[in-house]
Amino acid sequence: PGASTLSVADFHQKSPVATLRKECLVPGTSDKCALDTGIFSLNVDWCLAFFRFASAAAAATAMTVMEAVDESQLNFDFYLEVVTASLPSQTQDSFLKRLAGTSQLTEAVLGAMHGCLSGLELRGAPLSDATFLHFGTLKEFPQASADAGFCGLVPFYAASAAAQSPPPLASSPSAAGGGAGPTVVNCAAGSVNVRREDGAVDGLVDLVWVEMCADVSVTLSAAGFHMLVGLNGVKLPRPLPPGICLDGRPGGVVAVYCIDTSFKQAKSPEAVFFCGQPFPSWLQARGLLAADVWSLPAEAAAATELWSARLFRKVEDPKDLEGFWEASSFDKERFLAAERFSLAQLNASASALQRAELRASLRAL
Repeated sequence: PGASTLSVADFHQKSPVATLRKECLVPGTSDKCALDTGIFSLNVDWCLAFFRFASAAAAATAMTVMEAVDESQLNFDFYLEVVTASLPSQTQDSFLKRLAGTSQLTEAVLGAMHGCLSGLELRGAPLSDATFLHFGTLKEFPQASADAGFCGLVPFYAASAAAQSPPPLASSPSAAGGGAGPTVVNCAAGSVNVRREDGAVDGLVDLVWVEMCADVSVTLSAAGFHMLVGLNGVKLPRPLPPGICLDGRPGGVVAVYCIDTSFKQAKSPEAVFFCGQPFPSWLQARGLLAADVWSLPAEAAAATELWSARLFRKVEDPKDLEGFWEASSFDKERFLAAERFSLAQLNASASALQRAELRASLRAL
């Protein structure tokens, strides 16, 4: 309330540095540009305009834009297409030329979007002091988490003072401890034994992030990236291969993935990577079919979206984990007999508040 706003004349989504330096410099500076926080407030007029676009015809189909999106026949990016379409004093022709080669939408759909949104006003509220933390990829998450702790940031959803206490980081680690030992935060003191194998070359060691763990004993690869989060009672007799991450969830379920794993829908089954290899190869090496991990026939037939694949279960034996990266340790009968969950199911049942309270309780031990 009472915050002053300014009219937005232009917007650049992931433009090259040269473009930002030419078009977006803060007046009086030579190396600073304005950065949006990604938070947009949408008034009634904008929402109505967007719903008009949603009801427009999707080219080459008998569906509306909303129906095509719902059927995964059409997709677009809020920042790239929608915000750019909302810029003032922009002709449809210039809008189409600007997005040529970057948008997956047809010219007809882009034209409909511009027609619905171009008459609106886009404004921004400047923030005098802000810190940008990027959680965009798995490898960026640990550094952003470390920076958040160093800055004293606390989750808005924390219900208690204990849950609001940030982790005790005296400084923000460069690459969250890359080149050194694991960065361990919010863990039960004295119960987490995590170390690297010998053999790393100085300066070529990737980062390791360990959080919310208790009663854990794991040896990591000599130099690879790893994240261990939420583990309780996990003890592995052999080292983790480079890139493997273990994500503990309530009930002893552990999600396993690698830095090259993408849970987004891929263009083909061969483009789906899981634990360091194409997913069809991973299944074949373990004697599994797509129908063994996807419940819906259509998803099994497509085999392109790990998000809904039921891969993760309660861990009762080290081989339950080792089988993800070592086919010889995989027990097909145990896997098929177990109650398994997809990452979509695990995330749907997750509670950010409960995780904040777990962090606080582990710090208190």
